[in-house]
Amino acid sequence: MAGNENKLDPVALGPRLDPALDEITAPILEPHDEWLGVRVLGADLSAVSANHVDTSGCELARLRLTGADLERLRVTDTRWHECDLAGVDLQHASMQRVEFRDCRMSGVVLSNARLRHTRFVGCKLDEVNLRFVVAEDVVFEDCSLPRADLTGATLRRVSITGSDMTAAELPQAKLDGVRLTESRVDGLSGLGPANRLVISGDQVLPLALGLFADLGIEIEASQD
Repeated sequence: MAGNENKLDPVALGPRLDPALDEITAPILEPHDEWLGVRVLGADLSAVSANHVDTSGCELARLRLTGADLERLRVTDTRWHECDLAGVDLQHASMQRVEFRDCRMSGVVLSNARLRHTRFVGCKLDEVNLRFVVAEDVVFEDCSLPRADLTGATLRRVSITGSDMTAAELPQAKLDGVRLTESRVDGLSGLGPANRLVISGDQVLPLALGLFADLGIEIEASQD
């Protein structure tokens, strides 16, 4: 599991944005809407229900979508900055060349989503639902991911560095080239033996304790 191979590092390409974007001052979102090459700043669309939305070439800053239903959202070449996406339903979303920076995403549902060249920086992702997600060339940097649910997830060339993965769950997950260095992994469970990981020396004991717990092995204190 441990090692240091550059070929396992993800290459998360950033969004390709036109420097001259049209600004929307009073945005609305309805099913099958398209946001193409626009800038949206500071709008409140909390609890909106809009499936099959297509967002491409956009800059979204301080956008509030708390509790929204955006199932099957398609996002390409888009940057999200300081947005509130807590509790948003993003099941079956598709994302490519997307960046989330300093976003609140607690309890967001990304189950069955497909993420390629996607970067999360400084985001709060407590109890994120990543069940059966397929992620390739994805980066989590300085993020909060305690109690993340990655049941059945497929992660290829994914970096989770400087982040909190406390009590994350990975049963049946397939990990091929996942970097966990400098992240907190206490209580991480469900890690299978066939997965390819890069970890640092100070993570060996916390991960080993999680593996022992999964195998039903108890560590008894020695008697003096």
